Amino acid sequence: MEILAGERFGRLTVVQDRGPREVECRCDCGATKIAVRKYLRNGDTRSCGCLHKEGLIAMSKKHGDTGSRLHRIWKSMRTRATNPNRKQASDYVLRGITVCDEWSDYRKFREWAECNGYADNLTIDRIDNNGPYSPDNCRWVTYKDQCRNKRNTHVFEYHGQVYRTIKDMCGALGIGYRMVQARLRQGWPLDEAVTLSNVKPGPRKNGQKRKEREVCRDER
Repeated sequence: MEILAGERFGRLTVVQDRGPREVECRCDCGATKIAVRKYLRNGDTRSCGCLHKEGLIAMSKKHGDTGSRLHRIWKSMRTRATNPNRKQASDYVLRGITVCDEWSDYRKFREWAECNGYADNLTIDRIDNNGPYSPDNCRWVTYKDQCRNKRNTHVFEYHGQVYRTIKDMCGALGIGYRMVQARLRQGWPLDEAVTLSNVKPGPRKNGQKRKEREVCRDER
């Protein structure tokens, strides 16, 4: 069947005849290709090969998010829960921390993230530090909040109220954080460190401890 110069087949435009079986074509990407006539006609040849390469790239990416921050979070999460040779393996995979089956598919993880407040300034956090990475045990929080939820974070209770950190407690009570922190480092009981707010931190003289306790009782 006759094929004329200027005819298009997919991304190929016929440039000139190259004999009874072949024609020279120019691809939309700029490359030149010698194509067999019958393959142009039946649709088997539609580009210089660039169309096939693009399809392979698309298939390898699957979701189009490779390299994005969210995809890096997903990869790191799975690595923490599967790689026993990691530096912090004792905090994750060797402690039994896992990733739920649903999140083995990045697209499922991305769908959950987008529906549950993901933002570029937030990190993924397990609500129960002994639990898995799963939709019902994860949330998006600031880095500061995540640090407060670590296993080694001390919890403080004062007058029936539980605080994640001394700084949180001081902020809620309206007292000086540095003062309380200094007292605790010196070995003061928490109740005294918080209650005796009119005494400056520092080395205590002989007999001062008993006097301060008396003041503490009076203030109560």
